[in-house]
Amino acid sequence: MEIKDGRGTGNKAKVTAEGFLEVIANTRTLGAEVSQHHGEMFAWSILDDTSGAEYVLAIRNESDTKNLVIEAFRVCNDVASVWTLAFGTWSTVGGGVEVTPENMNATSGREADATAYMTATNLAIKGEAVAISYAPAGAERTFRSEGRLVLGLNDVIYVHNSAASTGFLTANIKGYYIDPEA
Repeated sequence: MEIKDGRGTGNKAKVTAEGFLEVIANTRTLGAEVSQHHGEMFAWSILDDTSGAEYVLAIRNESDTKNLVIEAFRVCNDVASVWTLAFGTWSTVGGGVEVTPENMNATSGREADATAYMTATNLAIKGEAVAISYAPAGAERTFRSEGRLVLGLNDVIYVHNSAASTGFLTANIKGYYIDPEA
């Protein structure tokens, strides 16, 4: 069976014998949609030369109406190390340096409803690590969770590094807010 778009463009879709819809399409991520139309996608980034084997970057969702969906994170250290991404608990929020998020839509003016710290303290892992990766010195690691990591109210996610940096250490987490019912 073929489906025509009804606007006279000649575009068609096809339902296969197995009942799947077969199309040629242009797509974009939900994060891109949220950033462009709602202005609620943010990046938390750090560059540090003193972090060492600490909780490099921790974020807690403080929105009581929206979930914070983690789309990706990127990390790099100037020494060989193991990176861990995990959900956690934060007994006392703070420690270290507060991290201000950057809205990915410069025209939005909206602020993230989250608290984030570099070299945070009082963190504990909750369950098992979400991702663990060894990286040689200077190697960048990028993990695209593509919306599978979701933080509800007061949920915490953090990045931990196993080795003290001698020159630089970077971490970046990107996420967007959505209605939990959407």
